[in-house]
Parts: sequence; C-alpha cells; structure tokens
Amino acid sequence: MRANWFPTLNAALEAEDLVDRWPVGKNVGYGETVSFAARGLWVSIYRETNGRYERPISYQTQMEDTYPVDYDQRVAGRAMQL
Repeated sequence: MRANWFPTLNAALEAEDLVDRWPVGKNVGYGETVSFAARGLWVSIYRETNGRYERPISYQTQMEDTYPVDYDQRVAGRAMQL
C-alpha cells in the first residue's frame, strides 16, 4: 500500500522523486501549502498541523522556475563563465 503521509519533508519529497527540485532553504509551516515551479514541474506539498507532510503533487508545466536555481546549477554557471 502506498503511503500518503510522511514524518519529514525529505521522506515526502523522496516518495515522488522531488528532492532535487526543492528550493534550498524553503520551509513549510504547520498547516501551510507550498507550491512552486522547478525545472518543468509544478510541485505542491501540504504540511498538516501535527507536522506530517502529505504526499506531494506534481505535474508538468511550461512556467519558469519560481525560485532561484539550486546551488549546483549556480556553481556550474560560474565555472562556465571562467
């Protein structure tokens, strides 16, 4: 049976293979839904008031990223400029 609730953000993101798309430093408050576009996917995740995270929802989008690119991409971009 597929789990729909997870004790940590990482566990919820791993369930849908979304860890690498999460904006570094972005937090999810209790009772909050966070949604964003990242590398061609729209991602939405909810955190219950008891701290558990619901399985994230994601689907393809043509929208530009709504958060800065992750650290590895920025480092690679700087290396290419040198």
